[in-house]
Amino acid sequence: MDYPAIYSRLIDRARTRSLSCYTENHHIKPKCLGGGDDPTNLVRLTPEEHYVAHQLLVKIHPDEGSLASAAYMMTVASSGHVRNNKLYGWLRRKHAQNISTIQSVRNSQQGTCWIHANGVAKKVRREELNHWLALGWSPGRRPNKTCEVCGADTGNQVRRFCKAHKPVSRQAPNVSDDIFLRILLDNGRNVLKTINQLGMSGMGTHYIRAKRLLATYDKNNAS
Repeated sequence: MDYPAIYSRLIDRARTRSLSCYTENHHIKPKCLGGGDDPTNLVRLTPEEHYVAHQLLVKIHPDEGSLASAAYMMTVASSGHVRNNKLYGWLRRKHAQNISTIQSVRNSQQGTCWIHANGVAKKVRREELNHWLALGWSPGRRPNKTCEVCGADTGNQVRRFCKAHKPVSRQAPNVSDDIFLRILLDNGRNVLKTINQLGMSGMGTHYIRAKRLLATYDKNNAS
């Protein structure tokens, strides 16, 4: 069978027509054989034609492994079942339709933002935001938490305290090396107990500091 002639007729027919249905780009001369992305080397094929074109290229160039791999990927589903050109065409059209639907949903949500009031949240367009704020709505999907001490806005939907009332256990007190070492020795060199007692955060940093202080202490007091 004259595979090059069949391939040429398929390409020539595709070059002289205009389709409104789903089509795919096909490199007339494959990239693995030196073909480029210039318009003269590209043609729009239906999924079924695209499938057949790759089968023909394998017949025409049987020693080119890249062409065989590309054709194989088009014919075998993830389940291992072999597809024919009709099934391949249906799957490609269905996939393109799904992608188009997802993209249209994403595009429709651009330029919107969340607002809330009295436990109700909804999305509005950004150009309408000032109008809704004037009606008493607040930006965001839900209100920020208020400080459990003073009731001030914490600026966050998770944070429980404002900066002024941040729990001591979360702060890193400015403890001198002498005091740190003394308490560390009083605690029997228990680093974790000392860090918790002083309300320090950053276990790794203070652990290294404690080991350094103890090493210096032992060196200075070695007999």
